[in-house]
Amino acid sequence: QKVVEYASRVVRTDSADENTRAKAYGALSNAYGNLNNFEKIVETLHEAADTLQKHPYIKDILWQTTNLFYDGQGYLYAEKLFAIFLAAYPDDVNVEDALQKRAVCLTAIGRIDEGVALRKQFIRQFPNSPKIAQTQYEIAETYYNAERFDLAIQEYNHTIKDHPQTDYAVTAAYNK
Repeated sequence: QKVVEYASRVVRTDSADENTRAKAYGALSNAYGNLNNFEKIVETLHEAADTLQKHPYIKDILWQTTNLFYDGQGYLYAEKLFAIFLAAYPDDVNVEDALQKRAVCLTAIGRIDEGVALRKQFIRQFPNSPKIAQTQYEIAETYYNAERFDLAIQEYNHTIKDHPQTDYAVTAAYNK
């Protein structure tokens, strides 16, 4: 609690330089983690990305924290943090990965249509990605798992038609 109080003061101090404030945001985020206050982690990192977006430490702690939630299947918080990351750093090298993982999070928390829309955005935005066939197949699987079988069949057919030389096409043909 003392770390929270101290770091909160530092991030709001105009006289503190950017490095000090960035490190204070990191300490504040970690302190909230120790207190299991995940909403405050999201809030803190959102504020950090808004106020110190250009600072590389902020981008790094946002990316690392987001992936910690994702890897631990804390999809609700990971989704929020991926959204913050994508808004703050739309040209970052991790955007492809962030879009893919955010789609997984959206699907896992029951926001099926948003997860599918994000996967379709990925296909449009990165048409030359080696993950295109996988992404197309995941759209079909998402619909199948949501028991939306007509849509699943349509998406399996897209996988077969658009990516015929892949293992995903073989599996899609079997699944439909």
